[in-house]
Amino acid sequence: MKIALVTPPYNLLKEGYGAKKYSKYGAYPPLGIGYIGAALEEAGVEVKIIDGQSQLLSKEEIAAQLAGFRADAVGISAVTACAELACELANFIKEKLNIIVFMGGPHPTCFPEAVYHDAKSMDFLVLGEGEETMLEILKVMDDKNRWHNIDGICFLDRDKNIIRTKDRRVIDDLDTIAPPARHLYDHSLYHPIPNLYRQLPATNMITSRGCPYGKCAFCYQAGKVGARYRRHSPERIVAEIKDLKSARGIREIAFWDDNFVINHNWIKKFCGMLVYEKLDISWSCYSRVDLVNKEILDVLAKAGCWSIFYGLESGVQELLDMVDKGITIEQGEAAIRLTHEAGIETRGSFMLALPGENPRLAKKTIDFAIKLNLDSAQFLATYPEYGTKLYEKAMVAGQFMKYKGRHGVTYVPEGYRDASEVKKMIRTAYLRFYLRPAFFMKYLKRIKSWKDFLKFFEGFKMVLGIAGNK
Repeated sequence: MKIALVTPPYNLLKEGYGAKKYSKYGAYPPLGIGYIGAALEEAGVEVKIIDGQSQLLSKEEIAAQLAGFRADAVGISAVTACAELACELANFIKEKLNIIVFMGGPHPTCFPEAVYHDAKSMDFLVLGEGEETMLEILKVMDDKNRWHNIDGICFLDRDKNIIRTKDRRVIDDLDTIAPPARHLYDHSLYHPIPNLYRQLPATNMITSRGCPYGKCAFCYQAGKVGARYRRHSPERIVAEIKDLKSARGIREIAFWDDNFVINHNWIKKFCGMLVYEKLDISWSCYSRVDLVNKEILDVLAKAGCWSIFYGLESGVQELLDMVDKGITIEQGEAAIRLTHEAGIETRGSFMLALPGENPRLAKKTIDFAIKLNLDSAQFLATYPEYGTKLYEKAMVAGQFMKYKGRHGVTYVPEGYRDASEVKKMIRTAYLRFYLRPAFFMKYLKRIKSWKDFLKFFEGFKMVLGIAGNK
């Protein structure tokens, strides 16, 4: 059997962050379908990955590649941001090729009914973790009468009723699953955003699944689909890094775990192994501000961590409490200060136009970002996703508009006149943060070569492109 795994042609930098034009930067291998590809190959399936997102392929081009591969089935990976494109692609493939089409990822897991509203030709949906589910459905893919016995899927019966089977249990021991099938990627497509890497070649990794916090009002992990937190062993992750170095010459890793700096004992063992093995890689990660202290930051820095991304969200304590973030302004300030003292760069993310916010409070958030002297910051319009606690709060006060990508304004709280005022505030945030003498001086001190200058220049152009599109 031949199965193709596809990402829809979603331009992350343009649609997600509002960059004015296409950029070759910012793409990493789609790990989700890489894990599924590895599981399918172990079962004897011939697999092809078509990364429509990184190549911005049209649906016609994707269908042509599927036809050339002579695929028996195609699986489409979808997050909510690209759900419309994913459903359009599914309908097109079904019509043109008449092969089995299925979908997995966060969007179908959370909104199976919405998927079938937009793509009635979809054969089935994979809900949650798909490695074990796909192995089971392989055996009965051509016999729909037996699909009822497979946990973790959704499909339509003969009367077009949506059938959802019992939820599949999560995989307890992540070390039992194979690493992503990286030989299926076209690695020439991938390049990190300028100023967000130290060395090339670089790639991404995930060491865990689920969220150990699971309370943020804006996140699905805080809802009914939140998966229990599990993590690979440090030994497994170090072995995977060693393989990436020897097989692909990888010199830098971007860890994509939502909260990498959880469980300090795990972190100390992992970092100790990196130092002992003398792997000499640079790496970055994500963390909550309440998870770091001087001791653990020094451990991270010694093992090669050069940058940490923090979800700071707001500079107003009342708004942090409203979204159940579980952190304080003081914790944010301390985390950034200690991270800088450890010699690690900081990135921060902020949500503007939260329910209850107004331009005066937004300026407090911008002032907070500037005061922290972060190495980079992103300011995004709040998008209260359906089904989250934040959505319920936003429905009480404010105005929703049609979704036009994460860079657009989908929600206007009562404190703003209209969407244009929200857009203006986001543009102000980017310009105030990045057009500061202190920001320029920080980066000018780091420029040691022409290559450093070009990297800084490309990154700055990208920021101006995002700010100019607000």
